[in-house]
Amino acid sequence: MNRIYLIFDWIIIVICWMLLHKYQSLAIFLFTLFIVGTRQHALINGEHDASHGVLFKNQTLNKFIATLFCSWPLGHDWDNFKKYHLLHHRFLNTDFDPAYVPIKNSPDWIFPLSKKQFIMLTLRDMFGLSFKIATFYENLPLREREIKRWLVAKFIFYPILFSLIYLVTRNIHFSFLITAQWFLAKYTIMVWLIRIRSIVEHFGTMRFDRQSRDIKVNFIEGFIFLPHKVGLHFQHHENPSYPTWKFKYNEIKNLEYGLFTRNGIMWDIIK
Repeated sequence: MNRIYLIFDWIIIVICWMLLHKYQSLAIFLFTLFIVGTRQHALINGEHDASHGVLFKNQTLNKFIATLFCSWPLGHDWDNFKKYHLLHHRFLNTDFDPAYVPIKNSPDWIFPLSKKQFIMLTLRDMFGLSFKIATFYENLPLREREIKRWLVAKFIFYPILFSLIYLVTRNIHFSFLITAQWFLAKYTIMVWLIRIRSIVEHFGTMRFDRQSRDIKVNFIEGFIFLPHKVGLHFQHHENPSYPTWKFKYNEIKNLEYGLFTRNGIMWDIIK
């Protein structure tokens, strides 16, 4: 199922590119920008599953597919991401958690937020002013050989993407457009979605006395904010090597419902 999710995400991305190729207007550009950003965010889930060795049973294939179709498109080095994420599991919400340290004591991560604060944060994210959130997964010191590998991962996807689009369309303008859109979506839409997911996974006002949540959302909220059952985050931390998609909602205690829907948990966080 993890693989089906990954294929689904890339199909949606390609459909966006096809739509933009046919209708090159500002409205379609912005619409596909948002959808591509949601799928970039979803690709983190594929990268995440691979870091736990559950994308493929064959670990060589697991790393290869995750690198090619998840990490490189996001500008990540897979080995570095894996190290980062496993440290997050081991030292959750402590000074040794690389996901927690960058936001510790930041006023942007003190909850609840006022509606004005939330709107201002959203605008900052959407205009690319919070681009450092996109580099959260790089908050580890690197040795010299790791720096070289990181530089390859950081930049290799853009010439690959440009070349593939040009080979298919023979349109240099459109190739630049798609490459620019990918870059823009990563540092705007994806950043905002990472913020929302990080808040609801580990922060905000917790309804239960634990460090993460299990959330069930409707299709639209799932597609945008919590793709592929990623909202079952407490279950994931309890069973990190068990694929999230296998968890059954009716077997989960303390399950919460919705983000921005009526009585959704975001209304505990935005006052």
